[in-house]
Amino acid sequence: MSPLDPYSYLFFVCEGKNEEAIIKWLADADAINFPKEQYSLDFCRARTRSTRSKIRNAVTQYDYGGQVAVVYICDSHSENWSVGKDCMGNEIPVIKIVTSPEIEILLVYKEKSIQKWKNARAGNRQFHVSSFCRQILKMDVKNGENFIEQFSSIEDFKTYVLNIRKIHPAVAIK
Repeated sequence: MSPLDPYSYLFFVCEGKNEEAIIKWLADADAINFPKEQYSLDFCRARTRSTRSKIRNAVTQYDYGGQVAVVYICDSHSENWSVGKDCMGNEIPVIKIVTSPEIEILLVYKEKSIQKWKNARAGNRQFHVSSFCRQILKMDVKNGENFIEQFSSIEDFKTYVLNIRKIHPAVAIK
């Protein structure tokens, strides 16, 4: 059973451009296991406090035929993100999908540079995966399109995600 099963409609919100590019890429390829007519990508960039009210309005102004939730994709377990309350005073559910470590770790594995990454990280615990990709692998990885272009297909991308989950079980849905 999926944590998304109780919901009749979802709004996706992404922490960064890479996560946003991935969600839109998956949606375009019809690779999200939720019917297209039951989710919205209109608020993928609604990360600021001011745009949260727009999501809350969208959630509360229409009848979606059942419960609505926001799916928030980020790379930090400690990050708290909420939309607020609906017109009945109930907190609007936010399902947090955590891609810890950073989503750019997929490129490190794809480039077979995991040992280089571990060595660099051992010397500096604050050295982020995205910095490693930019500095060591010479990849521009923070603009979304360049990130997904590194994968030959959705299937190629899914293979790396599944392999990462075996090694880094920290990827979680809360």
